[in-house]
Amino acid sequence: MMTSYDELPYIDRPFRQTHPDRLASMGLLLGMTPADPATARVLDVGCGAALNIIAMAATLPKARFLGFDLAKSAVEQAQARISQLGLSNVRVEHVDLMEFPGEAGEFDYIIAHGFYSWVPQSVREALLALMNRHAGPNAICYLSFNARPGATLREVWRGAAAYHAGGIEDTVEKARASVRMLEMMAEASAANPGAWQEIVTDMADRVRDNGVRWVAHDDFGSVFEPFHFHEVAEAAARHGMQYLSDACYFDSQPYELGDAARGILQSLADRDILLREQYFDFLELRPFRQILLCRSCIALRRPIDCAGLQHMSFSSPSDETGVAAGGRAIFSNPLTGVRSEVREGSRTILRQLRAAWPCSVPFDQIIPDERERDAGARTLERLWACALIEAHAVPQRCGRGADDRPVVWQLARIEAATDETVTTRIHSQCALDAGTRELVRLLDGSRSRDQLVAAFPDLQRRMDWLARMGLLEPTDQQTGD
Repeated sequence: MMTSYDELPYIDRPFRQTHPDRLASMGLLLGMTPADPATARVLDVGCGAALNIIAMAATLPKARFLGFDLAKSAVEQAQARISQLGLSNVRVEHVDLMEFPGEAGEFDYIIAHGFYSWVPQSVREALLALMNRHAGPNAICYLSFNARPGATLREVWRGAAAYHAGGIEDTVEKARASVRMLEMMAEASAANPGAWQEIVTDMADRVRDNGVRWVAHDDFGSVFEPFHFHEVAEAAARHGMQYLSDACYFDSQPYELGDAARGILQSLADRDILLREQYFDFLELRPFRQILLCRSCIALRRPIDCAGLQHMSFSSPSDETGVAAGGRAIFSNPLTGVRSEVREGSRTILRQLRAAWPCSVPFDQIIPDERERDAGARTLERLWACALIEAHAVPQRCGRGADDRPVVWQLARIEAATDETVTTRIHSQCALDAGTRELVRLLDGSRSRDQLVAAFPDLQRRMDWLARMGLLEPTDQQTGD
């Protein structure tokens, strides 16, 4: 059966927020004992061309990954990429969720990204039943969905665009006409500055960044169903699952709300975390949710216990970018876009992590004094909460560019042969200029620095950039293919 995703392939990219490392870190923070991501079993529902789990599999060779999708062309593309990379720990299959085999066994992490709000009710129920049936005792499940009330604003555009593109049969042309309708709405809103102008302009910017393939499926597929948080939490509970946390720790922090609103959320959290989350969405007009679920029988630790952080490592690309009026340093994270003032103790930690980037640093190296461990854990929690650092259940390891025969990891080299955008070892993507793209294709470990300098006089500058992006293999993983 041909699907709309066969007619117009969806964007294929890694999603950092779905990585088992991040899921495990959130579980540890809330008192769970999740499986070690390095050896876990991971299931990706509706994986498309599966770049997300293929990139995970390439950096976690002892873990096992299974993805499935209804779009046959996407599955074939995934299988071709797996074969090209020579990976034996990841499989992608052409399977209908409604027919997913019961004998597939248990998984430690289950991912369902961009699925729940875009399928019929019967399939949504089947997804939650699958999670209940196949989640291991300490499994963590990732689930994203369009959230009310914020996503309701996208329905305004969806309705206007459907009228504007009425009669157009071609999928691509229909999406382009829909984008044009949004652009007209953004242009018209310029005459009336205010909240609506900000909303529609932001929507237009996101569409411009993500392209037609994103719009065609996310906003103009046959199903587009936003939900209140409590509706999804209640549906999950019917299938034996409970809300664990947001996938991104920063998303659970009410930094953009005033003191009164934060006070309301705190009082609700003291009574019922589900109430707190639902009212947070109301107050923030949140349009999209990325939540983690676990089994209802697990006793979670709320409020959080920072002691779990003492078993993790931490990373940060945050740079010191200024000084606030009160003299505090200002740090900015280029990955998250966050900019924040920090105290002197936090400044020392951020400098240490920035120097080690993109590798993570174990807690014991950041806080070597046993007497400072509890206070240090609280400081790291605050930095994580404001998205200046990331916590890792599995160490984040990359090359630093100092090897005589440097190696860019294989996935990026393969991608660079046909595309200027490549996937990194830290589960993100970056764009290459023409010169760096050529260099990436050559960095397979067969060439020495002396040979490379002849072709690239600015080799060190380019190598420093590749290291910062997380594209270089750690020395002990350089095989040269």
